[in-house]
Amino acid sequence: MRDLADLPALLEPARRFHAVSMRIEDFFNRVVLIHHQEEEEELFPAVLSSATIGEERSEVQRIVSHLTDEHRTIEAAFAKLIPTIKAASKDLTAELNAHDIDAVVNDYLVHARYEEEVFLPLAKAILERNGNHMAALGMSLHMRHGTEMARRHYGSI
Repeated sequence: MRDLADLPALLEPARRFHAVSMRIEDFFNRVVLIHHQEEEEELFPAVLSSATIGEERSEVQRIVSHLTDEHRTIEAAFAKLIPTIKAASKDLTAELNAHDIDAVVNDYLVHARYEEEVFLPLAKAILERNGNHMAALGMSLHMRHGTEMARRHYGSI
């Protein structure tokens, strides 16, 4: 009878799990993928083309390659994890690997920190130096928007 009495209290965590699992796919599709695409199609080429030929451009290319590699790693991890999470929200016998989840969260947060601390200051300096203030402003807004969206979603997930 105790198990029966516990059921109402267990329903709310189950509902929360279901709601969170639904938001994760939306976060991936609406925030992560779009942010990566915008960076790779707009921001990275703008910074590369404005970088001084030689050491600076080589450094920007190295950073852009690093960030792009991280994009693919994060996207692959999410793509692998999302079906498992969705399955677990529908079938309580499904298993979730906490290590895999922690790895995705950690990789994403490390990536965002690297963008903020390494790439963003360099990109801003390069774009502003070349008189491309609108591009610098757009880049700054883009990075801030992407980072804030991630924090808002990760804070609630």
